[in-house]
Amino acid sequence: MTAHFRTRGIFAARLNVSPNAVLNELSGAFASFKQNHDRRQTAVENALDDIAAQMAAFRLGGGLGEDPANTKKAMNAFGGYVKTGQTDAMDALRPQNAATTDNDPSGGYLVPKEIGDTIVRRQIEFSPMRRLAMVRPVNSDSFEQLINAGGGTAAWVGERQARPETDSPNYIALTFVAHEIYANPSVSQKLLDDSAFNIASEVTQAIAEDFDEKEGASFVTGDGVLKPRGFLSYDTPVTTADATRAFGTLQYVPSGVAGALTDGSNNGGDALITVVYKLKAGYRRNAIWLMNSATAGTVRKFKDLEGRYLWQDALAQGQPPTLCGYPVEFDENMPDVGANAFPIAFGDWKRGYMIIDRIGVRILRDPYTNKPFVMFYATKRVGGGLLHSDAIKLLKVATT
Repeated sequence: MTAHFRTRGIFAARLNVSPNAVLNELSGAFASFKQNHDRRQTAVENALDDIAAQMAAFRLGGGLGEDPANTKKAMNAFGGYVKTGQTDAMDALRPQNAATTDNDPSGGYLVPKEIGDTIVRRQIEFSPMRRLAMVRPVNSDSFEQLINAGGGTAAWVGERQARPETDSPNYIALTFVAHEIYANPSVSQKLLDDSAFNIASEVTQAIAEDFDEKEGASFVTGDGVLKPRGFLSYDTPVTTADATRAFGTLQYVPSGVAGALTDGSNNGGDALITVVYKLKAGYRRNAIWLMNSATAGTVRKFKDLEGRYLWQDALAQGQPPTLCGYPVEFDENMPDVGANAFPIAFGDWKRGYMIIDRIGVRILRDPYTNKPFVMFYATKRVGGGLLHSDAIKLLKVATT
């Protein structure tokens, strides 16, 4: 007997509908889809345009979210001051209620915010610590930060159980002092006279590089006297764990061999892995390695027991390489490998180190001291110090 199958579901439902009706329905659905797609595409293109405008502002030095036109106007005004010493154009950029004592021929000219931001942002291009650490603008010569060093105790209770007082958190007040730093680059009068030369960009670049050269070393090894205090200058690091180590003291892991980065078994890889897991998981999520180029040349050769390199080159231009799966930053102010040295640091730097910037950069144009060069004496105030010692770990070149 021949079996007969009946069409069911959507096919059966459509048997009573004309082809034209189905075509019209499909055409309407496609039109609706196209309209929604076009609307979403327009929204994406508008978002990309906004990002492009913000990046243009950033490249001009005004920073994300600022008006590129205002930044360009400020740079042009600063260029006029650099060339001629005239400040009228920059004065016009100031709010009407701004102080009128900022233009002092003997003490320098407090540049508009856009120019100061340009110098600081260009420092970020050169300074690993400025990219990594928490950076806070301040309006005074010092800043106080409260840190919870632990001590609070919570407890589980039943519905009708008593709730006695628990221990209070142990708050520590850290004070960061802003110290004065200066740069004094020079530009030849010939370049100043060349109208085609972007002198404003050249001067801000030179000042940023000079500031970074002085600041960079202090953020790592500075003693805190008339300069920021570097994270390696605090109490001598110890091997004691977080729970029992004194607050403000960093923990280190020994390399395993005196005078070298090797543990005798797999080229130092074990010590690096230990450093990673000495850092608490909450800090490890955003942790970054810090070392100089010479140390990186050694570490890049480390392998695990399977012969695989622990170092992985960046997958795309502009991305950092990774070590044990975590990004690597290069800071030439970090110590070289040597007996009892601390050439490698690893941590969540935004929670471990703070930089404060006293708002304002002052520039004095000096065409007399070093003819035929014009000097640009720039000053600002900056401070820095260890924020939370549990957030940073060190590798020490030692056996113990």
